[in-house]
Amino acid sequence: VLPEQSAEPVEFDREAPVASLQKLVQCKTISYNDPSMEDEEEFRKLIRLLPELFPRVFDVCSFQELPGRALLLRWPGKSESAPTVLMAHYDVVPVNEENWEKPPFSAVIADGCLWGRGTLDTKVTFNAILTAANHLIGQGWQPEKDIYFAFSGGEEVNGKGAVNIVDYFEEKGITPAI
Repeated sequence: VLPEQSAEPVEFDREAPVASLQKLVQCKTISYNDPSMEDEEEFRKLIRLLPELFPRVFDVCSFQELPGRALLLRWPGKSESAPTVLMAHYDVVPVNEENWEKPPFSAVIADGCLWGRGTLDTKVTFNAILTAANHLIGQGWQPEKDIYFAFSGGEEVNGKGAVNIVDYFEEKGITPAI
C-alpha cells in the first residue's frame, strides 16, 4: 500500500485546452479505405495549427513528418536512454452528418459537453498530450528521459504511420522504455 500523498493544486488555463480541441475537431481529418476520397487539405490544416496551438512544444521539441501521415516530436530529456512514447491518432472515421444531433465538425459546446468527431477517439488524447507538454515546458520543466509524441493520421484505416514511426526508431537505434 502506497502512503497517502496530498496533491498540490495545479494552476493552468482551463479554457485553452477546450479551445484547442475545438480547433482540432473542426479539421475534417476523415480517413477512408479509398484515399482518393480524403481531403488532404484538412489534414494539412490540422498540422499547420499545431505550432499556433502549442507554441512552447514547437519551440523545444523537434518535429518531423514521416510517410503515412505520421507525426513525430521529440522532447529532449536529461537522458536519451529508454524514452517514453506517448501516442494518439488524429484521423476520424467517416460520418453520416444528418444522423448527428449537433454537426460533427462544428465543435459546439452544449449542455457542458464538446460535441464532435474526434472528441473521444482520439483527438482528445492528441490534444491532452500536447496541452500538458506545452504547460510543463512553460513551467521550465524538463523530463528525466526523452519523450516522443507519436501521432498517426491514418489509424482508422490501418495506415502505415505507426509502422513508419517504429521503423524510424529501429533505424535510429531508439529503444523505448517498456
